[in-house]
Amino acid sequence: MDIAPPRAVTRGADRFNSGSAIFSNGPLIRNRKRKCDRRSSPDSIRHDRLRLESGLKFAIFLYSVFFILTTQRRIFILEIHCTCMTGSYIMFQRKLITLLIILLILQTFAIVYGYRQTLKGYVRQAVSKDTFKSAWTEITRTFKKSELPALETIERVPLKKYSVTVAPSEWRRINETLTETRDREQIPSTLTVDDQTYECTIRISRGGARHWKGRRKSVRLRFPDDKLFNGIRELNLNLPETHRVIIDPLSWEFADRMGLIVPEWDFIRLEINGRNEGVRILYEDLDAHFLSRSGLTGYIFTERARHLFPFYYKGDEDDNYPEINIHNKKDDSLEEVIWLNKALSYSDFNEMENHLRRLLDLDQVAAWQANALICGSGHQNLHNIQIFYNSAIQRMQMIPWDLAGFDHWDHKPRKTIEMELDWCNNRLLFQLNKIPEFVETRNQILWKTLQEVLPLETQLELAREMAHRIRYYLYTDDLKQASTRVFSNEDFENMQKVMHEWIQKRTEYILKELEKADLRVSTGPADPATFRASSHKTLMLSMGTGLQSGAHLEKIRISLSESPKNLNRFRLYLDTNGNGVWDAADEEVPVERRIINQKGPTLELSVDYTLLPGRQVIRDEFFDYWDKGYYHQVQPHHRYYQFLLVDHETGSEILQEGIEVEACNSVTGKPIRPEYFIRDSQYQSFWIVKSAQSTHSTKSGTPAQTPKQKTDPRRALEQIGSGDIYILPAGDYHLTETWRIPSNSVVTLSAGTRLRIAPDASIYVRGILHMSGTREKPVVLESSHPQKPWGSLIYHQTKAFSRLTHVIVRNAGMARIDKQDFTGAVSVYDGSIFAMNTHFERVRADAAIKTIRSNTRLIRCRILAPESDAIVYDSSEGEITHCQIQQSGHTAIACVNSNPKISGNLIDHPRNKGIYISERSSPVVEQNFIYGGQYGIAVRDDSNPLIRYNTICDNQRGLSFGIEKSNDFGCPTARVSRCILWGNEVEIENLCEASFILSRSVVRGGAEGDRILTEPPEFDEASHKSGLKYLLKSGSEYAIKGYGAYRGIW
Repeated sequence: MDIAPPRAVTRGADRFNSGSAIFSNGPLIRNRKRKCDRRSSPDSIRHDRLRLESGLKFAIFLYSVFFILTTQRRIFILEIHCTCMTGSYIMFQRKLITLLIILLILQTFAIVYGYRQTLKGYVRQAVSKDTFKSAWTEITRTFKKSELPALETIERVPLKKYSVTVAPSEWRRINETLTETRDREQIPSTLTVDDQTYECTIRISRGGARHWKGRRKSVRLRFPDDKLFNGIRELNLNLPETHRVIIDPLSWEFADRMGLIVPEWDFIRLEINGRNEGVRILYEDLDAHFLSRSGLTGYIFTERARHLFPFYYKGDEDDNYPEINIHNKKDDSLEEVIWLNKALSYSDFNEMENHLRRLLDLDQVAAWQANALICGSGHQNLHNIQIFYNSAIQRMQMIPWDLAGFDHWDHKPRKTIEMELDWCNNRLLFQLNKIPEFVETRNQILWKTLQEVLPLETQLELAREMAHRIRYYLYTDDLKQASTRVFSNEDFENMQKVMHEWIQKRTEYILKELEKADLRVSTGPADPATFRASSHKTLMLSMGTGLQSGAHLEKIRISLSESPKNLNRFRLYLDTNGNGVWDAADEEVPVERRIINQKGPTLELSVDYTLLPGRQVIRDEFFDYWDKGYYHQVQPHHRYYQFLLVDHETGSEILQEGIEVEACNSVTGKPIRPEYFIRDSQYQSFWIVKSAQSTHSTKSGTPAQTPKQKTDPRRALEQIGSGDIYILPAGDYHLTETWRIPSNSVVTLSAGTRLRIAPDASIYVRGILHMSGTREKPVVLESSHPQKPWGSLIYHQTKAFSRLTHVIVRNAGMARIDKQDFTGAVSVYDGSIFAMNTHFERVRADAAIKTIRSNTRLIRCRILAPESDAIVYDSSEGEITHCQIQQSGHTAIACVNSNPKISGNLIDHPRNKGIYISERSSPVVEQNFIYGGQYGIAVRDDSNPLIRYNTICDNQRGLSFGIEKSNDFGCPTARVSRCILWGNEVEIENLCEASFILSRSVVRGGAEGDRILTEPPEFDEASHKSGLKYLLKSGSEYAIKGYGAYRGIW
């Protein structure tokens, strides 16, 4: 999408100039809703105030009498010693004082009870966080030398003054009777700007309490249709929402420079009845007049109620959506919105995507979201939705509105330094962010904007220029107000510094994220049987990418056994149907040039093809919004493309070990270093993008095979002997409902068994279930529906070990059986299993393997991109050895009150923690590679692990100690030795003064401990091609001394 060239910051200056404004004093108290009508008149309010003042004066009189009498009492006591007064007089005096005290207390209670609501309002105003903060600021100001610039040194930038005149009695009445539920009255008034007078009406803005509950209030001016104000019908004169003041104008300025539709805005000074109301942010409403002035044709849909834009489909019988306002449409129909919501209701994702492409201007929506990401705003979820239907292109577009970005909610911890903000509330954005092409467009706009249109220095300069325009008027205003809070000049300057730091941090983070791209390459025969039988040699080339940006393929080099004469005989196809066989359905990838290098010989194919990462939904536990407990967020994950390299003639043989790929980041253009994997027939189906079977004939004349007839495995079991021992022969089976294996049964699935399980169906084992696959013929458990997961493989209260060997578990979820939840793809609850060479992919459960009160042994298992956790041990024992865990949606290995042996594992880019140890766990953690996560190893809550021979690199936190459940547990300890902690943002984090023992380890920057080395380790660059990062170079100093994880385990 083309981005508009930079423009000056003074947008809208022809119509407005910056200025400031203040409203007359409003009431400090609000009665309860049920008493609003009884006490709504001005006379009754004045009467209540007079009674309150009288009561307070009488209370002061009683306090004075009490003080005088207590003083006289001391005099009387002295007289006793001097004149020997009688004791009866002293007793009389004491009774009189006691009576007066009782009367004083009763009078005080009467006043408090009679005016409890009024006093409550006064107390809220007098005893508040802002009051104490202001008082403390004044106290510290006398002892602290001010660093603020002197007023005479500040340039007075001209800001236009808007003077509003309104009947004082009416304005006072509106302010004094204002409540949250009361309708906002339009009061006749006049506006004077540049000696010109305009008739209008004024009302106090509704919105949130920050617009009307403070001393000053946000207002709206409405002009008659026949006497508009410079073509504008309604103006908003808003208070700043935070001490930053400039956040909304700055976000609009960014959007304007990105070529988005924005309203006219400016800073102005406001006066109401001659009283200064401070600096205001002036902007126009989005209505038919806005479209006319902007030269746009179409109409606007906005929310009618806060947080209620209806992104859901109500049905064909509903004629309209009462929650939506329509501007500039003659018939006021909601046909376009109904189409949009109906598209979002489609269960088939491809159908939904096609309809969204026809309804939305996706390039413009991507730019709108890019603007929100630059500003760090997730405020446009269900709130602040402004949809413009552009009649010229017959597509819907988005208008930025009330972004509240730039770390706006500084008093709350919000996830603003993230690439994916809280879009999940907005069903439209949630679905759009699941489309890889949409995210790629957004990322390209982000990169171009931050490189050319809004680089960091430009953003900071715009922020400084806006602050400079209003600084003088803020400094001369002692009652300046942001939302409902009065703030000082120090507050304003401090917040400018904080915002500048945040802009820098946010920009650097986005650029760093966009630079993240990877490419995984695997090779092998597409179909060994077809490869041998066909005269057309076919090599499968599987490539995947799964970080923020995609991978753009440029060159593919293939080693051949001999130099061919005809280079055009080699063709590259995308295996569209994913059947592993070259057939008519496959799409040919254009090859720009073919070159043969006689040395090798090597064939070089020049291609122009972009691989995009997939998008998966994860559960984000950061947010605790309303009653949800967590949000579902969309994050990138590895998506694999399957290519077929076909030799259309017999002759030279293609060598699968001689494949090299050149690629670059599809967003930044920077080169990518691919990671190479040798294709394993055990995991053949993992590389397939789409699981649909092809019904087309191959070009060599051999038709593609169709799947065999599916039967229920329970009907196919063959009983051997007289006991309850069963063997399921190899074949394809279809399970339509939960399969229960009783406690007295032993069932074995033979090698080559493929079990397709219906959604929500599970395998529930109370006895023994063995799965005896082989490397060539694994046992496969997968869903019968490509888009919906099946349930769970459950071992519940089993008495003996079940063995799982060479098993592929694909597209599994969770289950609820007999009123109990089983939240792992493989759930072992009070049972025992031994899993070896078991492979997990596309897991949609809380964990790929979850074991509770069980003994579970996992050896050489592989878990690829699970939606949440990979392995969870809860009150369990066993071992996790030589496993490979990649791109886990949350934690790779979690130990909760468990003591397994965790040895020789490769943990690659977990989204949260690599290894999590909590609640008095004491596992042995050794010989593990952990890199690319937020935490390498996190030790919490009274745990005491033994951590040795680990390589922990390239994480945000390498080794972290802390307390999460402070009410139940204390600070953890650990013994750490012979580990390598290198390249993490923080190598060792100690959040609770944990007393751990660190010895004989390599730590970047050093650390307290015995024999800590700080020289950089020498890693083996060649190990990247085998997929193993941060392996020490053979013969290097640290490898000889035995630091970190070693090669032998892999």
